[in-house]
Amino acid sequence: MSQFIKIDSRWYADFGNDLSASRDIAACCHYFDADDEDEQVDDVAISCVNCAFRRWLAQGVECMKLPPS
Repeated sequence: MSQFIKIDSRWYADFGNDLSASRDIAACCHYFDADDEDEQVDDVAISCVNCAFRRWLAQGVECMKLPPS
Protein backbone atom coordinates (compact mmCIF):
# COMPACT_ATOMS: atom_id res chain seq x y z
CA MET A 1 0.00 0.00 0.00
CA SER A 2 1.92 2.98 -1.29
CA GLN A 3 0.31 5.67 0.90
CA PHE A 4 0.93 3.79 4.14
CA ILE A 5 4.18 4.16 6.06
CA LYS A 6 5.42 1.35 8.27
CA ILE A 7 6.73 2.43 11.68
CA ASP A 8 7.56 -0.17 14.32
CA SER A 9 5.55 -2.90 12.51
CA ARG A 10 2.46 -0.67 12.29
CA TRP A 11 1.01 0.94 9.14
CA TYR A 12 0.05 4.63 9.15
CA ALA A 13 -1.39 7.03 6.55
CA ASP A 14 -2.39 10.67 6.58
CA PHE A 15 -4.78 11.43 3.72
CA GLY A 16 -5.46 14.97 4.90
CA ASN A 17 -8.29 16.56 2.95
CA ASP A 18 -7.53 14.53 -0.20
CA LEU A 19 -9.65 11.42 0.11
CA SER A 20 -8.90 10.32 -3.47
CA ALA A 21 -5.78 8.47 -2.21
CA SER A 22 -7.88 6.79 0.48
CA ARG A 23 -10.35 5.65 -2.17
CA ASP A 24 -7.66 4.44 -4.57
CA ILE A 25 -5.97 2.34 -1.90
CA ALA A 26 -9.23 0.83 -0.65
CA ALA A 27 -10.30 -0.04 -4.20
CA CYS A 28 -7.38 -2.47 -4.55
CA CYS A 29 -7.11 -3.59 -0.91
CA HIS A 30 -7.80 -7.26 -0.22
CA TYR A 31 -8.57 -6.45 3.42
CA PHE A 32 -11.14 -3.68 2.93
CA ASP A 33 -14.37 -4.25 4.85
CA ALA A 34 -16.87 -1.42 5.16
CA ASP A 35 -17.41 -0.13 8.68
CA ASP A 36 -20.90 0.50 10.07
CA GLU A 37 -22.60 3.24 8.08
CA ASP A 38 -22.72 5.59 11.08
CA GLU A 39 -18.91 5.28 11.40
CA GLN A 40 -18.18 6.21 7.77
CA VAL A 41 -16.89 9.69 6.95
CA ASP A 42 -16.34 9.57 3.17
CA ASP A 43 -19.30 9.86 0.80
CA VAL A 44 -17.70 7.16 -1.37
CA ALA A 45 -18.24 3.81 0.35
CA ILE A 46 -14.95 2.15 -0.65
CA SER A 47 -12.39 4.32 1.10
CA CYS A 48 -9.76 3.56 3.76
CA VAL A 49 -11.38 6.06 6.08
CA ASN A 50 -14.59 4.00 5.88
CA CYS A 51 -12.89 0.67 6.58
CA ALA A 52 -13.69 -1.37 9.67
CA PHE A 53 -9.97 -2.07 10.10
CA ARG A 54 -8.81 1.56 10.30
CA ARG A 55 -8.11 3.23 13.61
CA TRP A 56 -8.16 6.99 13.90
CA LEU A 57 -5.02 8.77 15.08
CA ALA A 58 -4.34 12.43 15.76
CA GLN A 59 -2.70 12.63 12.32
CA GLY A 60 -4.41 10.16 9.99
CA VAL A 61 -5.28 6.48 10.33
CA GLU A 62 -3.64 3.19 11.19
CA CYS A 63 -4.47 0.03 9.24
CA MET A 64 -4.99 -2.86 11.65
CA LYS A 65 -5.16 -5.47 8.88
CA LEU A 66 -1.97 -4.98 6.86
CA PRO A 67 0.62 -7.63 7.77
CA PRO A 68 3.32 -6.37 10.18
CA SER A 69 6.21 -7.68 8.11
